[in-house]
Amino acid sequence: MKKKIFTFCFILIAFIYFLPSTNNFSLGKYLFEDEFDVANVNVINEKAPEFELLEINNYNTNYEKYANSTHRIHFKIRLIKNNMKTCNFNESTFKVKVGDEYVDPSFKTFSVSSDSPIERIYNINIYNITGNGPLSVIIPEGVAESTLKSQEYVFDSGIQIDNIAPVLSSIEELQSDKSSKITIISNEAVRPLDGWSQSDDKMQLSKNFPSKIFYSIKLTDLAQNSSTINIDVKQASQISLSYTSLNSDDKHITSTGSDGDTISTDGKIESILIHESSLIDDLKLQGKCFLYTPNYSSGVCIFSELKYNYGYNPNNKEWFDINTDNLLNWPTQSTTQLGGSGLNASFDTATFGISSVAFRIANNSNYSVVYQTYVDGYGWLKACADGKESVKDVRLPISKFRISIVPKSEKDNLINYWNSF
Repeated sequence: MKKKIFTFCFILIAFIYFLPSTNNFSLGKYLFEDEFDVANVNVINEKAPEFELLEINNYNTNYEKYANSTHRIHFKIRLIKNNMKTCNFNESTFKVKVGDEYVDPSFKTFSVSSDSPIERIYNINIYNITGNGPLSVIIPEGVAESTLKSQEYVFDSGIQIDNIAPVLSSIEELQSDKSSKITIISNEAVRPLDGWSQSDDKMQLSKNFPSKIFYSIKLTDLAQNSSTINIDVKQASQISLSYTSLNSDDKHITSTGSDGDTISTDGKIESILIHESSLIDDLKLQGKCFLYTPNYSSGVCIFSELKYNYGYNPNNKEWFDINTDNLLNWPTQSTTQLGGSGLNASFDTATFGISSVAFRIANNSNYSVVYQTYVDGYGWLKACADGKESVKDVRLPISKFRISIVPKSEKDNLINYWNSF
C-alpha cells in the first residue's frame, strides 16, 4: 500500500514540475497553444517638406475669375517643414505661368506672416501679369531641401488673364414706333451698361433710341479691358428737334440744325427758333434764355415782331413751353423764339445776343435734354442738361449752339462726348 502511495506522489510531482515549460498540451481532443510576441516599434516621419495653397484673392471686384495686368492678385501659401534642412522660396523661385508661357510679374510684397518649427506662412502679392490664358503658379522641385526628394508643386489659380480689349461692332434697326434699336456686338463677354439690355452670353447689348444722335461709348470686358465704339443713330424719328439761329442781316449767317447738330454764326446768336416734334404724348420741352441787349434795353424782333427784354426771357422763374409760347412760323412750322433779332443791326461789330440758355423736360423722367454753347475766346462751355444754365458771363453772348433729347441713361455719355472737344 505504501509503495502505491509513493508511486502516485512521484508521478504527480513530476507532472507539476514539467507543466510550466510545456507550450503545447492536449486534453483529449483540444489543443491549447500559448504564444508570446514582443514588438519594438520606432516610428519615423519619412515625408519631404510640403507646400499648400491656402488662399487666392483677386482685386478685380465682382469679376474675381478674370484679371489683366492692372490687377493685384494675392496668394497665401503654407510650407510644412517636414525634415526640412534649408528653404530657397523667394521671388525668383515663385514661378508664374499664363497659358503655356512663363511670365515675369511685378511683386508688391513677398513676405512671411508667421513662422514656427512646424510651418511657415507666406503672403505674396503680384501684378503686371502679361499674356493671355489661365493663371497658374509653380514651386519647382527642391525649393525646400531635406534628406528626401521634394516634388514640384503646380497650383491652378482659377483666374483667366486677359490683356486684350474687346472688338466691337454695331447695327441699327428701325422699329415700328419710329425709334431705332442699336445693338452692340462684342467678340467676348462684356460688363453690363446701365439702361441697356444684355444677352445671356454677355456678348450683345441693345437699346432703343427715340431720335438721331451721335456720340462715343466705352465698353469693358470682364478683365477690365475697354474699347470705344461710336453710337450713330441715323433712322430714328420718334422725337425730333429742329432749330435755327436768326440774326440781324446778311453779315450774320443764319444757321439751321437738328438733333445734336451745331448751329453757328460769324457774329453772335441773337435768337434761336426751336421746334420739337414727338410721338411721345407726355413729352413737354421747355426753355429760357438770357439776352444781353444794348443799354439793357427791351425791344421787338425785326423778323417776328415778338417782344424781348434784357435779362431772362420769359423771366428768371418761368419757362417757355416749346411749340406753345412765343411762337413764330419758321419756315413753315410753329417754332418758339428765344431772344430777338436786330440787336446788332446798328453796329459794325456784333456784341449783343443770347448769353445763356437752359432747357428741361417738364413731365417725363425717361428722357433728358442735353445742350451746349460756345463763347468766342473760351470755346465750348461744359455741356449742361435738364434745367442747368449754360453761361460763361451774361455779357458774353454765344456764337454756337447744339441740343439733343436722349434716353436718361445716355445723358452722361453724350455730355462726356461733347465735352471732349
